[in-house]
Amino acid sequence: MNTVNTTAINPITPSELLGQARAALLINRFLMIVGSGGAGKTSMVCKHLGPQMGRKVWEVNLNGSGPQETTGYLVPDSVTRDAWFSSPEIWPTLDRVGDEPVILFLDEVNDYDPQVRALLRSLYPASGNRKVGSHVLGTNVLVVCATNRRCDGTRSAVEDAPFTERCIKVTLEPTVNDWIEWYDSVPALASSGSHVPTFLRFGTTSDSEKVDHFNPPVIMPYDGVPHPCPRTWEAVALLEPLRKTEKEVYRKAVKGSIGDRAASAFFAFLQHVDKIPDVDSLKADPDAYKVPDDAASQFALVSACLAVATKGVKDIPIAVHSGGFDWLVSLLLRCRGDIREFGSRSAERRGIPLSEHPKSLDLILS
Repeated sequence: MNTVNTTAINPITPSELLGQARAALLINRFLMIVGSGGAGKTSMVCKHLGPQMGRKVWEVNLNGSGPQETTGYLVPDSVTRDAWFSSPEIWPTLDRVGDEPVILFLDEVNDYDPQVRALLRSLYPASGNRKVGSHVLGTNVLVVCATNRRCDGTRSAVEDAPFTERCIKVTLEPTVNDWIEWYDSVPALASSGSHVPTFLRFGTTSDSEKVDHFNPPVIMPYDGVPHPCPRTWEAVALLEPLRKTEKEVYRKAVKGSIGDRAASAFFAFLQHVDKIPDVDSLKADPDAYKVPDDAASQFALVSACLAVATKGVKDIPIAVHSGGFDWLVSLLLRCRGDIREFGSRSAERRGIPLSEHPKSLDLILS
């Protein structure tokens, strides 16, 4: 009988990851990030944690790696009869980075060759700098590891006891709100015009049944069926250009990304939100448009407007002060409070400083 995974060791949200990284650095331990495939472990470390901590990320994907990629190749010296291992470019060695603060990110940490596992034990010496084989790393290295759980469909997902004993271990559980904030920070996604964020915020299979279409537990035993997760929803959002031009291609690509159940609910939701008016006509006369009462339509409307709000605007701050975004403020003022707040914050993240608009106080208080 199929079951779902509910195991979550020390669960955290993406917004809590920075605090755990600082804690690991304070006590000179690894940070071990566990989570299902597509939960955003790699992107959180490489795109967010590194910049937040002011550290360059050295990413090493250990999946399929062997001893040679770890220690380098043996280089003999025929004169001295000595030999040494060449230093692979993937490691932030002392010669390369010195005292520069870096993150050594070991991805797929439990899916590597047993010989590599033995070599990486030199990363936790009793004293002195961390090493990989004979290669001495820099003096300011934070080691962050990422792995799946075995119950997420991964063939090998249990680390050595020495790894567990030398790390702060967390399970990354992405939330819709964190994901939408990240979505707004990626220009290609923010300008796509996709209704994926709207669906994830308000989409249900029925009025009475709330379903997790964002990152549901993986059915076990895992059978390879596509399923929704942060990574696959990003792919669906980027498919938006095909939705109106190649409908059948779009539908099959969405199903192949998130599976039939989530895709069916998403398509049904699109029929609803596609009834919102043309954004260009709304911009021309915003006060003439009656804002819908239901939250889903309001959210879809605000998202659609934000996707095109800055197109053709050369100087956004000047446009805010000169009335170029009065239409957007007019729309937000007629939406319900939580959606107005979302729209205002999302506009700020996209470089539209509505906090400087003459009616900014109304956006907060109304």
